[in-house]
Amino acid sequence: MIIAEPTKYGSGVTLFGDYWDLRSLHDTVCHLGEGSPLSENMTDLVLSLADDIEMAGKKGGETRVFGDNEHDRVTYYGVSVIWPTFLFIVGLLHWSAGSKKVSMDHQADLCRLSACVEDALTAY
Repeated sequence: MIIAEPTKYGSGVTLFGDYWDLRSLHDTVCHLGEGSPLSENMTDLVLSLADDIEMAGKKGGETRVFGDNEHDRVTYYGVSVIWPTFLFIVGLLHWSAGSKKVSMDHQADLCRLSACVEDALTAY
């Protein structure tokens, strides 16, 4: 599951997930970020988030351990994005999903991203 937390000073959000969560999210962002209706500049912006997600999934970003005891402890990898960029990209992804064929997995990832926005904003 993708988890979002506001950054230390509230300037952005950090998305956390395990390898499989981040891989699925990367696939969704790439699928929705390429081609119509997005212009070339918009595609580059969206795919930069996909690159950051991919790097985090390959253990290139932040690492955090969640859980209270040995039975539910899990290590998640994270990527931080500033709010203006993140909100704009999530909006572009929703807009793109309105004009493309998307799978249920892509829909689930997109809904999870929207929930992450709400959770992180509320937490801050």
